[in-house]
Amino acid sequence: GHTDATNSILVPTLVKIAHKIRQVALGSKHSLFLTNLGTVASCGANNFCQLGHGDTDTRSKPEIVSTLKSIKAVAASEKNSFAIDQNH
Repeated sequence: GHTDATNSILVPTLVKIAHKIRQVALGSKHSLFLTNLGTVASCGANNFCQLGHGDTDTRSKPEIVSTLKSIKAVAASEKNSFAIDQNH
């Protein structure tokens, strides 16, 4: 779930996120990171808007999804992402 602009990165690569990570979910070519603050960061391929940023731009580094707050769990499938908020 980690890519640059054109290719998948096939070796482990350190990525930095400003907050502690509570959970990670991996799709086929994208990754989700749930922080201890209840926010979600995502990166990777985004052909199906699976990163949650409202576009189809691929992201090589995790970016916070601005619309997701108070999240308690995340999941990912091949081309989808899921988040459960604190109210459910």
